[in-house]
Amino acid sequence: MRTRGDGEDAAQPERFGRQAGDPGTGGAGAGGPGRGGLVGRTEELAALRRLLAQGRLVTVVGGAGIGKSLLAEHAAAAVGGSLPDGVVRVRWWDGAPARRRRVAQTVAEALDGEVGPGMDAASGGMAVGVADVAARLRSRRMLLVLDDFDPVRCECVRLVRALLEEAPDVRVLATGRHPLGLGDEAVLRLGRFFQTIGSLVWCVAD
Repeated sequence: MRTRGDGEDAAQPERFGRQAGDPGTGGAGAGGPGRGGLVGRTEELAALRRLLAQGRLVTVVGGAGIGKSLLAEHAAAAVGGSLPDGVVRVRWWDGAPARRRRVAQTVAEALDGEVGPGMDAASGGMAVGVADVAARLRSRRMLLVLDDFDPVRCECVRLVRALLEEAPDVRVLATGRHPLGLGDEAVLRLGRFFQTIGSLVWCVAD
């Protein structure tokens, strides 16, 4: 996983699942989620996988620390192998200040795991916009995960709207405290769950 440098928010792009031109394993994290097992969320994981199979935009909604990111990571790993262009995930930590570089720029860099021509705003190149990302993904069959999008919600809404209109084979899985509020968005609301260990009942958040 690549982490942005100082002075920017904690946007972390990665990709896992099958990649274009690779019939076997994918890129970083191709073996599956690396943040630990998913405990007590079997029904939610199954529901999320169903929603991803039925629609193009699914948002997992819930409070901080509830387990949204881990659930999305497991769901993305489960479906990534069936998508020719795999899964690209970009995460923003809750509470991080909004940065000057655009969401579209970060997603474009995450697509190939490297900075391409015209993508490096820091070095004075032309910044990538929403239309550029939509054009790049127009013929892709993939899942884009926008994780913890709350600090950049408005920009994510613009990007997702464009992808839904112009990239018909791209699916979007988002996680946040509130839905994106777009037309055909399916929302999975995540609540706390309780786990019984012996005679004790624990409230588990993540």
